[in-house]
Amino acid sequence: MIRQVIKQLNHGRRGCDAWRRQTHAFSSTAACTIDDAAAYDDESPPSSDRDKDTRRPRQQPRLEALRKQLEDDVLAGERISLRAPRGAPPRNIHVHQTTTPLTTTKTSNHQPFHSNNNTISNEQQLPPPPILITHSPESYQDWQAILAKLPHPPSRQHVLQDSYGRRHNYLRFSLTERCNFRCTYCMPIEGVALQPEEQLLTTTELLTLAKHFCSLGVNKIRLTGGEPTLNPHLLDIVTELKRMNVSVGITTNGFLLGQKPKLLEQLMAAGLDSMNVSLDSLEPEKFARITRRPASYLPKVLSVLDASRRNHDNSSNVSVKVNIVVMRGQNDDELVDFVKLGSEKNVVIRFIEYMPFTNNGWNTNTFMSYTEMMERTSDRLHWEQLPERDPHDTTKWYKATFRGDNNDTTLASASTTVGFITSMSHHFCAGCNRLRVSADGQIKVCLFDAGSHMVSLRNAMRAGLSEDDLHRIVYAAVQSKPWALGGHLDALDISKDAGNNRPMTLIGG
Repeated sequence: MIRQVIKQLNHGRRGCDAWRRQTHAFSSTAACTIDDAAAYDDESPPSSDRDKDTRRPRQQPRLEALRKQLEDDVLAGERISLRAPRGAPPRNIHVHQTTTPLTTTKTSNHQPFHSNNNTISNEQQLPPPPILITHSPESYQDWQAILAKLPHPPSRQHVLQDSYGRRHNYLRFSLTERCNFRCTYCMPIEGVALQPEEQLLTTTELLTLAKHFCSLGVNKIRLTGGEPTLNPHLLDIVTELKRMNVSVGITTNGFLLGQKPKLLEQLMAAGLDSMNVSLDSLEPEKFARITRRPASYLPKVLSVLDASRRNHDNSSNVSVKVNIVVMRGQNDDELVDFVKLGSEKNVVIRFIEYMPFTNNGWNTNTFMSYTEMMERTSDRLHWEQLPERDPHDTTKWYKATFRGDNNDTTLASASTTVGFITSMSHHFCAGCNRLRVSADGQIKVCLFDAGSHMVSLRNAMRAGLSEDDLHRIVYAAVQSKPWALGGHLDALDISKDAGNNRPMTLIGG
């Protein structure tokens, strides 16, 4: 009902995605009343009674009916928010805080797919619609025809600033499309079609792009995949990136680093700042089922945590986190075990809400929100939320303290730091500062964008465009970034469009 009403209210906007990009999402924490529904039809309020009387009177009965329908739904318990990003109409919608979460499915009380309380002032004007680059040609002449239509950024400092004022200083590079694991949430069971090597960025092209982005304000780079350790030039890439005076991290499944401990030592010696290890089960059988790889791989992954700790004790400053994608019915019974692992090995644990991508098995029955994770473990763990570390942080941080029991007192009162990445139940899009470049050189401005805003920087570079031209292309791509969730309403909406997005393994996480 609510979606139908909003769709009618959004008539006249050019494209449902464009309007959803501006209104971004519904919030579970707010209800709304409409003082002036006609604000949907006119960009400015009437300056006089005469103007009010002559302003599209034919629309009033329909708008009054929609207002009544909307208020009836709110009274019936379907609480929504039309909270808009900066400057977005309607202006005269007032949001009142409530404590009732929006639940989009009747199957469970623990599936609250809603936005958080990110708010943006409505005082500024709605940003103009971006000029989308709908294709990425290979020839210089074709690019020049596109560039003729693109705006110039106000200054170099504005190239990585989107239409909502968010500055992007964090870049994630995918080094390869290949992976030695086949994790169910990341890769479809049928696998993925790999592109020819010549379609991927060379090491020189990647480092050239990195220099461009660093000159524009990027100071943090993360190397992803596929599996980045499969790139034979990984050590050279880390070494060169550190010469650009940026923080360099890597996200890995850890298996090759467990096989080649010397490589891990070399990466740390080259200045690697952080390492995120993806590990979704501590039980061999479940590990094999999730990764679709032999259970014998698990000890190799775990050995990386011990090796990184030894190197840390030898003056290496690398920060190590273990990332766990939590899936109901698959590994949700291991939450306490992972917290125990973090305490024993002195590594940070982060639980990630399961996200929908192409054929990755996501549905409302397999999803578990972070609040349910804490509720499920509250008999063994006491959770204390920690202060926000960084306005751009994607993680909600908690101190988890073991309560202890009659059977196991060894961890009683022991505590460790645990994070939750809450993309689906409580998104953090207002503080987003990250961009992605895929292994084939496509800039991706949002993880959940179904691809309509991806632009090939590889083609632009190989066509021989100047640095200034490249910056204009990046600026146009960044300006097209949706306000939240790739222009989708919530996790359910993302799942319906997941087939149009790339599988996670081809995005780079």
